Amino acid sequence: MDKQKAIRMAVDCAGGGLTDLAKDLGVANPAISIWLAGRRPVPLKQAVKIEQLYGVLAEHLCPEYKDVIYYLRGTGDGECKTSRVSGRRTRTK
Repeated sequence: MDKQKAIRMAVDCAGGGLTDLAKDLGVANPAISIWLAGRRPVPLKQAVKIEQLYGVLAEHLCPEYKDVIYYLRGTGDGECKTSRVSGRRTRTK
């Protein structure tokens, strides 16, 4: 699936309007139009959010970041863990 088709699918899932998708993502309407036109890529953070909200795979929205997307999905259990490097406690999810 190409990027524009994936974005259009997210728009349809959001209710059929660019405004609906923009509102759900917390971005301005023109951002969605710019993504659809291919003038700018969908930001990785937004691609993952679209996947969480609508089930449109982030890989279709940002294929160049496929490996990073798998990492962002995470497998953590949401508990705090201590970093080996810094010794600080961080929340994993």
